[in-house]
Amino acid sequence: MREDVQFDAEGVALHGWLYTSEGSSGPAATIVMAHGFSAVKEMY
Repeated sequence: MREDVQFDAEGVALHGWLYTSEGSSGPAATIVMAHGFSAVKEMY
């Protein structure tokens, strides 16, 4: 399941997507991906 997320870091609004497993209720491994300044998340 994909959820749009937003949080602030030093006064800048950061937007992203959070993917979670359906039916999962406990801790899980996490992967953080970031791109360069010339792209937007919708390109991936």
